[in-house]
Amino acid sequence: MNENNSIVKMSNALIENVVVDPSLTRQKLVLLIMSKIRVADEDFKTYELSIAELITMLGLAPESAYTRIENEVVNLMKRIFLIKSLNAEGKRVRTRFAWFSFFETVEGSGTVKLRFDPAMKPFLLELRSRFTTYPLACALALRSTYSIRLYEYLKMKMAFKHEVYFDLEAFKELFEIDEKPYFRQYSNLKARLLLPALAEISAKTDIHIIGKPKEKKLHHRVIGFTISFKAQPSPEEKAKEEIRAKVLESLDPDEIIFPHKD
Repeated sequence: MNENNSIVKMSNALIENVVVDPSLTRQKLVLLIMSKIRVADEDFKTYELSIAELITMLGLAPESAYTRIENEVVNLMKRIFLIKSLNAEGKRVRTRFAWFSFFETVEGSGTVKLRFDPAMKPFLLELRSRFTTYPLACALALRSTYSIRLYEYLKMKMAFKHEVYFDLEAFKELFEIDEKPYFRQYSNLKARLLLPALAEISAKTDIHIIGKPKEKKLHHRVIGFTISFKAQPSPEEKAKEEIRAKVLESLDPDEIIFPHKD
């Protein structure tokens, strides 16, 4: 499998509601299996993955890869997350899911088999509206669960806008850090989570972050911030910009003639 050509596709409801898994390996494993779903699929298949493939794509130690995968999948099957939605009558619905309902290993096969829980169908299969797609390679390149979570959220918003405002308390809830004492202070959240995640996203994915977050304050206290972003320039655009920058560096500032209007 070539992850450079693999695409992750999921409903926006999943991005807006799914919990941040504390294990980076579990998070990437779920996305890896998501990328195996095809547009024409009407039902989940049993997806077979080789241990060698998982070692390469998830960065696992070969000597402990099998045990690591087994432990991570078992934890995923036990882990329940909540999705909040509205039904056709406008009533609030709270539905709880586990990612997988089937996991199988065969001694000596060098592979594992998994299948998504059937209740996940509305969020992963036959999506016609309110869904987001992105390259699997972008998610696999990130080294923080928070970076992946924020990347997915920005990709979802990119379909409509190139900036997004976060209320500070809503942001903490989205990332499930509202109960963590260390992140009560915005300065800690900014230094340890927000800025590192934005830097990693801009450096390793197809999203370019523009400047630093613009903070909104009330009585000198930050209550929210806006993130501006855009699609990364193409290789051709990057090459032209690098040439332009080198030319400008080589010129004497006094010799540069700027265009003017008559």
